[in-house]
Amino acid sequence: EAVACSKNEATEGINRPNKRIGYLLMQNAADVSTLLGIFVDPSYRKNGLSKIFLAVWMQLCLEAGLLPFTGVMNKPLICLTLQHTFQYRPMPNRGVMVHLSRGSNGEIVLYSPTKKSIAGAFSPSDVKREGLVFATETPSGTQRTVRVGSPLRPPNNLQDHVDTVLGIIDNKRSLTSEVDQKETRKVLKTILCGL
Repeated sequence: EAVACSKNEATEGINRPNKRIGYLLMQNAADVSTLLGIFVDPSYRKNGLSKIFLAVWMQLCLEAGLLPFTGVMNKPLICLTLQHTFQYRPMPNRGVMVHLSRGSNGEIVLYSPTKKSIAGAFSPSDVKREGLVFATETPSGTQRTVRVGSPLRPPNNLQDHVDTVLGIIDNKRSLTSEVDQKETRKVLKTILCGL
């Protein structure tokens, strides 16, 4: 039976006196934890926290014996981190390949090299919240290529990527040490859902 962390449960964590700086939205089932989204308080963004939050989620999943997959991911920056830092792979023939760059005002500029319309891949609320701009020509400057609009699956060597991000040395990677997998699953829901 799947256990979901609702948006209300996650938001509740932010409104407590000890303010949280971020959270992940996910759905946990018997053997899979599915990432649905991530939030970092705007005042803490651009500090690499998303990468750390994702790495902790992945580590807890690995310790709990859960596969850390994603749902359909329409957030270009999360796709960038998952695909370039952690080497997640999109599902075959799903989503759209885009070039991602920063505009002069900090907006996220997306361009599809396949000339496929990418505007339809995002809801109006996604466009506004993510600060997306769609380019009709190849933007100048640094670009990264990502696939958006696809579920993502982890690589076989995920632990290596997690270790790199968390700076793990000498194989001392356990976040839950003496806790068994069942308890780690509870910890995962508690930490990431703010319950």
